[in-house]
Amino acid sequence: MLSRLAEVEELLELYPEGSRTARHTSRAMHWQQHRALDLVYHLGLLQRAEVAVDLAPEVPAEQLAQALESLVQALQAAPEPQQAQALRQCLQQAIAACEAAVAAVEAAGQVVPEVLHALYLLLQAMHSGWEAEQRDLQGQRRPVPYQRRMAPLPLHRDWVGARQAAVRVGGTLLLLGMVWALTEWRLVAFGMLGLSVMLLVFSGFESPHRTMAFVLRGQLIGAALALLCQTLVWPWAQSGWQMVWMLLPFALLGGLVFAHQRTAAGAMDTNMAMFILLAPVFPQTAGWAQHLSMALAVVSGPALAWLVYRGVYPTNAQRRLHTLARMMLAEVPALARRLLEEGRPALWPGGSAAAVLWQAQLHHRLLRLVRWADKTQWPARGKLHDLGLSLRAMQTALLQLQQWRRDTILATPALRRTDRRAVQALQRTAAWGGVARDPRQQAKLQAAWRALSAQPGLPPALAAQALQVAQRDIPALEAVRQQLP
Repeated sequence: MLSRLAEVEELLELYPEGSRTARHTSRAMHWQQHRALDLVYHLGLLQRAEVAVDLAPEVPAEQLAQALESLVQALQAAPEPQQAQALRQCLQQAIAACEAAVAAVEAAGQVVPEVLHALYLLLQAMHSGWEAEQRDLQGQRRPVPYQRRMAPLPLHRDWVGARQAAVRVGGTLLLLGMVWALTEWRLVAFGMLGLSVMLLVFSGFESPHRTMAFVLRGQLIGAALALLCQTLVWPWAQSGWQMVWMLLPFALLGGLVFAHQRTAAGAMDTNMAMFILLAPVFPQTAGWAQHLSMALAVVSGPALAWLVYRGVYPTNAQRRLHTLARMMLAEVPALARRLLEEGRPALWPGGSAAAVLWQAQLHHRLLRLVRWADKTQWPARGKLHDLGLSLRAMQTALLQLQQWRRDTILATPALRRTDRRAVQALQRTAAWGGVARDPRQQAKLQAAWRALSAQPGLPPALAAQALQVAQRDIPALEAVRQQLP
């Protein structure tokens, strides 16, 4: 399920480019992804606890199940225009059945299960996504009112990769610019032009050096074809129009490069390099040496970019995956450190709203991590579901623990002892982020949370969460951490 959600998330990256309605659709789909992962989280907690949601007999659970089954059948139907209204009707029926179930639970004096609340929010997000998609497909430009109120989600940003790319591009262009200033060789300008484009465009690719290898191969083929035309064919031309006609067979050769599976990846660069070099000017005064120097200047851009990508912060899918996993694991000790720095009376700025934004960013990072793991066949990708559950469970436990410390008056020795245990758990959680692969640090961290869960001054629900952190969440995070280099 996570893999399928990750595939959808990858499709949403380039979808909103150049269209306002597509941007609204993408935003609605991101919220739908977030709500889906929220439901997966609560279902995962129920699966961990091996319990079922117990509802009162008067709750219309059968109607809700039937509405959900009808919705599933409508979603699995062929995406034809006539099925759109049927899907909307099924969504509205499912939302109404969920609202009826929530009303019956509240009327029975029970607390609405979090999994039912997450299901309701997911259905609402699906309805918003459906309306945004229909508006996008119909070509309507003005957003509907709910889209104006829809806040963007805090998506994952690869600041580590961006910093490395900035150093790579800035340092390389500065060095080559100094060479140009010292030598005053005009061909260096052509190399800088191609190098700047290659370094800026391909930095975000999965494996830039592999992509540059295809680009370099394509431009070498294009430069070779251009040299053949300039040295063997164009000397026979008697006018500028004859040079243009003699160029056409080489242009058709570009189609053959596109047709072969081994050269198709760099075929566009083959045609680009060839047409850059083949500028028909009659009479042709440049010699063979000048044509060769211009070809080398054009090809030097991707060649230098390939060397830079190989030598300066080399990046591939495996390294991006490890960087993202480290970033996600570092969120837990960073949050604990932040809570310690605020002191006991303080509360995490933003309250529940900030927690929701943190969860949304965690969900987006988890989907990105799952996608990288699927592409690279990472051995630990089977543990990513537990990683997402544990990261969010630890964040929830940390925030609720800080809330208890804020609202509790330490009037008895038992409460003061519980507060000291809470501070110790926060301190060891913050220190856990700075020590890699130290079994003693993990044992101390688990012991601190286990001791906190045994304190009589802690509320039972929070004590159960602290015990789950010690027994399940910390080992799950450490298992993924051990897979990182």
